[in-house]
Amino acid sequence: MPETPPVWRTQDAKLLIETDLKAFINQLNSLSKNSDLGNFKIGPYLALSRVGFFGSSEWANYFTARRSKNHLRLDKVEIEALEGDTAQVAVTTSLLTPDDKPMIEVYGEAEPVYGLTETLHLRREFIPWDKANEKWRILPPAYKEATGKNSFSLNQIAYFAGQRRDTLPQLRAMISLRHMEALGLGAMQMSQDYRDRFTYQNDFWREAIYPYVQSDGFFIIPGTNTPYSFNDNLSDKYAGDIKDYAHTVLFYEGENNKPVFRYDGKAAIAFADGHAALVSPDEADELSWKP
Repeated sequence: MPETPPVWRTQDAKLLIETDLKAFINQLNSLSKNSDLGNFKIGPYLALSRVGFFGSSEWANYFTARRSKNHLRLDKVEIEALEGDTAQVAVTTSLLTPDDKPMIEVYGEAEPVYGLTETLHLRREFIPWDKANEKWRILPPAYKEATGKNSFSLNQIAYFAGQRRDTLPQLRAMISLRHMEALGLGAMQMSQDYRDRFTYQNDFWREAIYPYVQSDGFFIIPGTNTPYSFNDNLSDKYAGDIKDYAHTVLFYEGENNKPVFRYDGKAAIAFADGHAALVSPDEADELSWKP
């Protein structure tokens, strides 16, 4: 158990941490789609980041599309532990509209985007490419912790925005699951308006549920120009016709009821109960395609 640091040192560290986190969030708010400068802007605030001219960041495009015209605000910073050049802090952030009104939720997000509190692990160090510049930099969390958050979690940002080569399939898998959850929710809302019936077929399902989703991006598989497929076996079927919602395929990547296992050997599937998951080939063999 580390010794409690002097009050003056804690106050000094808190001020520096708040300054660096505010600067980091300002850079996030300044990111624009298809910008090659994203990793240069935010790299100084992320430990283990990979910075250079590597083309437009797929994560940055995803993040800016989700943020739209809104902006992040740092609400609160509390130091939970401080030892040497490492710190554990509780940080609260909010997503605000252009006129500074709170965004209570963003479609398809797993957590609230207003008053989101999370624990960050920081390390005070010199920036590798600027030895005269020292900052409190966010240490990226483990993959499961990062993907359990929403798009505006600083932990998730620290994980995916570090330009690490091995995170691209994971990022696309996470985005695909979010897309599918949004599509599943839209499909369920539409079916409720039509007496619990899937009143569309594969050729026209996107036009049918668009009013309930209201974003073209949700219909496209990440990293491709290919749309998701609807399980046409559910066309014109009532919800009551489905025996096992949690295992009946609603949307998938692939065609002709054959999923594509593009995410480290797993396929992204949306189910009739609205949830989405990655499944292995063995698990896919157990899925239901017909009511």
